[in-house]
Amino acid sequence: ESSDDITGEGVAMMGVDILPTELPKESSVHFGDALVPLLERLIEAKGKSGGRGLHELGDELPVELANACISNQGYLTPAFEYITDLMKTR
Repeated sequence: ESSDDITGEGVAMMGVDILPTELPKESSVHFGDALVPLLERLIEAKGKSGGRGLHELGDELPVELANACISNQGYLTPAFEYITDLMKTR
């Protein structure tokens, strides 16, 4: 039986689903090609941030990066707060 949440018995499994199922070199090139434009926008947004945290950048931060941030300024981002519950049960 499988479940899409973290409750109950079993193994918690997480994977990167954006890499193509190609040879490692091709996958790395594809990932890099997708990542570089996002990094350029991140650098630009942080340059304009005036010291604000990532969560305060709003639309200045690409949604792909905002959704991928696990923590910011020492705290878990809302999408990853479930990790606290996982740590308590281990």
